[in-house]
Amino acid sequence: VEGFKKTLIPHIYNPQQLINIDDVVVVLSGLDALRQAIGWKRKGRIHRLLAGPNLMLLPSQYPELWGSEVDVCLVPSKWISAVYEQDLPTLQGRCAIWPAGVDTEYWKPSEATIQTKTALFYVKENDGPFSNIHSFSEMIEQHGYSVEWIHVGRYTPEQYREALCNCEFLVGFSHVESQGLAWAEAWAMDKPTLLWSNTKFSIQGKACESSTAPWLTNATGRFFSNLTDFANLLDQIANLKLSMEPRKWVLDNMSDNVCAGQLLKLAFPISVKEESYTIVSK
Repeated sequence: VEGFKKTLIPHIYNPQQLINIDDVVVVLSGLDALRQAIGWKRKGRIHRLLAGPNLMLLPSQYPELWGSEVDVCLVPSKWISAVYEQDLPTLQGRCAIWPAGVDTEYWKPSEATIQTKTALFYVKENDGPFSNIHSFSEMIEQHGYSVEWIHVGRYTPEQYREALCNCEFLVGFSHVESQGLAWAEAWAMDKPTLLWSNTKFSIQGKACESSTAPWLTNATGRFFSNLTDFANLLDQIANLKLSMEPRKWVLDNMSDNVCAGQLLKLAFPISVKEESYTIVSK
């Protein structure tokens, strides 16, 4: 929505009257909103329906909502797409990968802040504690860095932005990420990331291949799996930083404007007349 506002793309967000519904509807969240949109599609009131990514944990929870009326199932990353298509095979060919954008005007480097030799440790505690996490902080201190900590659920966006301003790079610990929006916010601040890697996860008892940073690239950071990997990265960090361009990557791939444009292409393929459309989030 922010991307549409910035690029002046016509749209209606959460319309209050049926008369304001356009030919193309995107239901971002809310099962009742999706049921309503499916009803509109069946009656010919709308002609194209996109649903996701914040509707349910797994599509098999509500298979009746993923009939032919839904043209596109929006998911935030490649591994989520694979999980959805495996969980509900009728979605094969209908899942489209679409990440949320980052406000690159809010998340941007601050010229006024003096950068110190500090590493920011970002810990997603609601996914469980990492038993040896202090071994990583001790290792980085041995390389001459001080450590600042950010814990999920205990900070405001302003505090995170300030912490990013004052660090040289971010070290992230999370068991799984559907997109990794906090990582993208760090990249937009032009901060490289060293991120703990985990590829095994369980959703409602179903094992699946996952990722802790599905959008990580060589331009934005590196993965590490253990303390040895981490130490090797620290030995190379100066040269690695020279080869990384995290903010440029976000500006090219994950800004509000870019992601709005990606959604527009999904909403209006060549075969669909491009006018305006409706976004619903309940």
